[in-house]
Amino acid sequence: MSAVQLNIIDAIEERDKGIKQATDHANAVNKDWSEKALAKLKEFISFHTEPFQAEEVRSFAAMDDEFPLPPHERAWGGVIKSAAFQRLIRKIGLAPTKNVKSHCANAALWQKV
Repeated sequence: MSAVQLNIIDAIEERDKGIKQATDHANAVNKDWSEKALAKLKEFISFHTEPFQAEEVRSFAAMDDEFPLPPHERAWGGVIKSAAFQRLIRKIGLAPTKNVKSHCANAALWQKV
């Protein structure tokens, strides 16, 4: 049995579909979740001057008892993508994650613009 290899265009489209699906689901469960999450990311970068990963923003948001956590952490991908599109943050590289569940996989490293 041979593996199917996607080309980069198909891979990007599939990534974006997954991000949209996770974000839409979070918004369906918690009205305007993505707007609240973007506000939480803006709060995080207002004082955080070092490079960061999305998992750090997720942890910061989870400390706020008033912030509704999304059904799946993947929903944060849409928030990060939106912040990058708005030029609030920019990707500066990759680094191993600190989350034990991620097994030190590489993930994007972001910097406030």
